[in-house]
Amino acid sequence: MHAPRGLPRLAPLLRCLLAAGVSVGVVRAADYGRALDAKSLDQPTLDAEGFGDKKSLKREDDGLRVTLAQGAEETGWKTPQQLRFGGDFTVTAEVVLTGMPKPAIADGVAVGLAIGFQSTDQPDATFLRVVEPDGSAVYRALEKSAGGGMDPMQQQMMMMQQRVMMMNNMGVVVMGGGNPNAAKPGPPPRKTFPAAGDSFRLVLRREGQVVRFLVADDRSAEPRYLAQATLQPQDVMGVKLFAANRSGAGPVDVVFKSLTVRADRVTGLGTAVRTVFDRVVHGEPTAIEDGKLVVGGPPAAGGSPTPTMGAAPSSVPPEMAAAMAAARARVAPAGVVMAAPAGGAVVAAIRVAPAPAAGVVMQAPANVAPPPAQPAQPQGTATAGPGELPADVFAPATPAEPAKPKAVIPLDELEGIRFERDAAAFAARFVGQPNVDVTQGAPVPGKGDEPAKQAAPDDVAAPPPGTVAVKPPPKVEAKKNGIRDIQIALSGLRPAKIQQIQINCQTDQGQTSWQLEGAGGWPLVLRRSGTDPTADAFLEPPPADCHQKQFMVNVTYEDGQSAATNFQADGHSDAKLAFDENSPAAATPDAWVFLDGGDRLFGKLEGVADDVLKLATPWKQTLAVPLSRIAGVHVVLEDRKETPDSFDRRLKARGTEDLLLARAKNGEIVPISGILEGVDGGRLSFTYQGRSRSLPVGQVEGIVLADRPSASDDGVLATFLLLGDVAVTGRWKAIEGADWKLETPWGQEVKLPAAEIREVRLRGGKLTYLSDLEPSKVEEASFFGRLVPWRRDASLSGGKLKMDGRAHDRGIAVHSRCVLTYELGGGYDTFEALVGFDDEARGRGRVDFRVLADDEEIHAAPDMRGDAPPVPLKLKVAGASRLKIVVDFGAGQDVGDRVILADARLFRADATEPSR
Repeated sequence: MHAPRGLPRLAPLLRCLLAAGVSVGVVRAADYGRALDAKSLDQPTLDAEGFGDKKSLKREDDGLRVTLAQGAEETGWKTPQQLRFGGDFTVTAEVVLTGMPKPAIADGVAVGLAIGFQSTDQPDATFLRVVEPDGSAVYRALEKSAGGGMDPMQQQMMMMQQRVMMMNNMGVVVMGGGNPNAAKPGPPPRKTFPAAGDSFRLVLRREGQVVRFLVADDRSAEPRYLAQATLQPQDVMGVKLFAANRSGAGPVDVVFKSLTVRADRVTGLGTAVRTVFDRVVHGEPTAIEDGKLVVGGPPAAGGSPTPTMGAAPSSVPPEMAAAMAAARARVAPAGVVMAAPAGGAVVAAIRVAPAPAAGVVMQAPANVAPPPAQPAQPQGTATAGPGELPADVFAPATPAEPAKPKAVIPLDELEGIRFERDAAAFAARFVGQPNVDVTQGAPVPGKGDEPAKQAAPDDVAAPPPGTVAVKPPPKVEAKKNGIRDIQIALSGLRPAKIQQIQINCQTDQGQTSWQLEGAGGWPLVLRRSGTDPTADAFLEPPPADCHQKQFMVNVTYEDGQSAATNFQADGHSDAKLAFDENSPAAATPDAWVFLDGGDRLFGKLEGVADDVLKLATPWKQTLAVPLSRIAGVHVVLEDRKETPDSFDRRLKARGTEDLLLARAKNGEIVPISGILEGVDGGRLSFTYQGRSRSLPVGQVEGIVLADRPSASDDGVLATFLLLGDVAVTGRWKAIEGADWKLETPWGQEVKLPAAEIREVRLRGGKLTYLSDLEPSKVEEASFFGRLVPWRRDASLSGGKLKMDGRAHDRGIAVHSRCVLTYELGGGYDTFEALVGFDDEARGRGRVDFRVLADDEEIHAAPDMRGDAPPVPLKLKVAGASRLKIVVDFGAGQDVGDRVILADARLFRADATEPSR
């Protein structure tokens, strides 16, 4: 039996928690996780992230030990400064106490977990384990308040005292007291909760604006609710684990085991590379060498580092930058400090500071060190005279030692890579200047239509003398003018109607503006199907070439939300390029191409011939995909009738023949069974009832190809998820600067733009997610006749997989009754998942849940309930050829039967973590 994902490292923690009666399963690594043992936390990192009396911090095999004497400053560990997380989140800390002395005063001895929106020194929520002066152990839940951290009752008492004092000063008699000489009221009662055991978990969970405080210790195996607070939905900038000993009779001794954060979004740490052992390395992939991914270090020969959003390379060598800074320093005016360039040498500069204003105390800059003493000139070294440069000014700098890789990970041990890029980010791309003419620019003065007659002046609305009335700019209607238009592709649009689009471009002849509605800019034409995430905008070309010029795009939706992006045109434009009426643009509509296995491609449908579909991708590469690999093609039409949900249902019900979705003259969709022959010249050919028929592509809503056995693809495959919801799978071959090269399962070499990749998922190695496999058989039935199809990596409603307040990226969602069968081929050893009910079920639902390997039952829960917590599974499937997941009707018919298998994955027998 193997020990997956670093269990040997967590064994001491598991032994402690099990001894304390806490139920612990194999926990999935969080969006941010930090084990605090000596192997995981090196000394330089502790020096950077530790705080307080650092001599009291000690790295040990089972965690970070804090031994704090009475009166010592608060000491502990903080998350990295750049970490931010927001949305709904769960923060969990594992703690073991080995010494908590009795204090002289309340809160005199404490350990805790705190989060802060602005600073962890002034936390917004604090969860404490304290020892009372009578020796009892309790928990306290605190929230930040306007009263400087006081409890709400303390604030109320202070406000009452202030009100009494104000009324006394005004000469008002106060009933029941108000005598300033009276005894002061005692402190309000402190809200505490009993604690038990030395090993415990502190949990802060936010949903919306409510933060709940939960704890697991000897009193409860699962985290139990203690208290809650209402906080603003801001992003958290930091978390700290700390110990305080203000008045203890002896030292505080505590071991912090780990901290995990699961959140809707986690930012600030950069690219996260995760292994199948739940080890996370933050760094940029730089090369593929001998089947291994290199993280960090210099880029591969002939390449450059993976481009990141907003990164700008420096073109000035450090030695030249230093010389330039020195030259600037010689001519700098008084009172100016010359800053050294990034990566260059620091050049000392003289600052003449003005005298401070009265009452202002000048403070020395925090990070400015005195200039180093100049070393003595070695004997024989020439010194420069006045106005001369030393002979070695232009000597070449000593080359810096190349950075070492952070990690080298075999691809079969790589689970995935996630970049800090918004999956639904709004983006725009310059397509070119096709033979399309649908709009025009501003009319030339003196040409065109006759000017409109001036209306009689309105004396009532006329401005006062001396004020010139502002005339609104004329509105220009979109119409043909004989000039080819620029095409801009938009992606990442929200599922809402667009109210306005404004586009600006600064060329060598000034700025040109276009907009969808209203006056003030050149008109643009938008082509979008319903509320699809993609669209095309057509613009009249500006007077000057827009090559290498920046375009700024702003979109406003009807619900008031907006989005903005900018891009650089990588093609040329010509304001005089004429539209050719005799050579209309080829009918190459946008289309989504769905492949067997779940991949989604998007681009221009160039044609189908010889059982191969050609698709021009947004990154300007044409893919030639065999029809044997395609499940369906959904054509993007402006007035499309076939919705994505409807097309998805058709894909799951593929038959023995191809299905053409044609649009009749009345606008209705007509499904036609037959055989797809090809697409060429703007027409689709289709065999129907033994005869070849054809129709314009503009009448085609989609094609669902006949069901056929899926091709078997062996080896380690990587699925690249790009901006715009595109997914491409293949064998990862190389990293070549700004392009990542892969080989598709049908043998085509593809170069993906690295800047548009948001995530990479690996399968076929030592770990495979169940959602990456295609079921060999699906059986679904409904109790009341309404079938709810199963989904992968999404809830049944299409949202995030969410159980018990925690979101999961990967998993399977099913509704009773559903049976999914997977072919394993005897290649896996262990099946793991977290099984429970979707939060959307609101505690309802009862199902009969079972797992079978080769028809032998390996797990049974005949009455799994929606009001129970999720259950972790770890099941042996060694040698099994088939895995079957069964979710059957329970005692409650099928009401609320929304079951999730979160992080469902299969491990091979060799999935053991090598020693590090």
